[in-house]
Amino acid sequence: MPRPKGVHIKNHIRLAILIAITLAAIVITALLPRIPQDPAYHNFADQRAFLALANFMDVASNVPFLLVGLWGLLVVHSRRTVFLADSERWPYLIFFLGVALTSLGSSYYHLHPNNARLVWDRLPMTLGFMAVVAVILTERVSRKAGVASLPLVASAGVASVAYWYATETSGHGDMRPYGLVQFGSLLIVLVILLLFRSRYTQQKWFAIALAAYVAAKLLETFDRAVYATLRIVSGHTLKHIVAAGAACCLVQMLLQRTVASPASVSSQSVRSSTTRKMKSRCYSPCFDWSIMWCRQPCRACKPRNAIVPIKASLGENDELCGEGDRSRGSVCRRSRGGCEVV
Repeated sequence: MPRPKGVHIKNHIRLAILIAITLAAIVITALLPRIPQDPAYHNFADQRAFLALANFMDVASNVPFLLVGLWGLLVVHSRRTVFLADSERWPYLIFFLGVALTSLGSSYYHLHPNNARLVWDRLPMTLGFMAVVAVILTERVSRKAGVASLPLVASAGVASVAYWYATETSGHGDMRPYGLVQFGSLLIVLVILLLFRSRYTQQKWFAIALAAYVAAKLLETFDRAVYATLRIVSGHTLKHIVAAGAACCLVQMLLQRTVASPASVSSQSVRSSTTRKMKSRCYSPCFDWSIMWCRQPCRACKPRNAIVPIKASLGENDELCGEGDRSRGSVCRRSRGGCEVV
């Protein structure tokens, strides 16, 4: 999601805006009165049983979460999927793991809805919410900060559910931390999408996924109204399907994306202290999905279809070939054929 042309905000100002909005969300949440779990939440519109399963439609509609989650895990693990550094795979692995586990937790909850079972529905969802925050931080703000934040934000998500259930069982239920995890994470993602550019293409899928998630929340809110209108399916059932579709959008993004051209990537994603622009161009000796990042102009390049500009940066995903010397800029990439010098 590129910023409008002509609008240039310095990196430290963008970071200050992001931190200020995050702190404001935390403070506002803390100032809100305690929010207990509404007992009526468990009374869903469609309670029809089928094949001896209570609330069959709300249970069966969780299958897409399992399918998309497993698919996403396979795509993230594949060497064909474009990542500038292997460490960037971890937030996606946690996200799709959370999606797959949501299928199990949500099915268990909908068989007999109550607060005790709701814990197992919400725990994997918080992993998904917070993993998306780590993803967007990693790809747009700072790779090191994003990957390092993953265990912290994931722990915060789990803690929010534990806090809610502990207060609920003590008679003083408080959903504020869980609400912050769910809706605060969405706010942070939107702010980063607006302020920072990604190092990858196909970011339209992120916008589609966010729109689908908003639609899923609306379907959940109007569960009974949707069921009264359609008669065959409830809003909550459709919420499961649309939310799984949102996760599917991220799988499609990973399948289709490439590294964005250096000219379209904002300066904060390039190591300015160790890079210098080069006017020369070369042809990539690897597959079309792989973009070369060279310290010196390519000397061993062979003509291929994809032309890519050269940047003077040795990425974390690059390796040394044979007797190559990092100081001389002998850089290589992994490919199906092994290690190729560029």
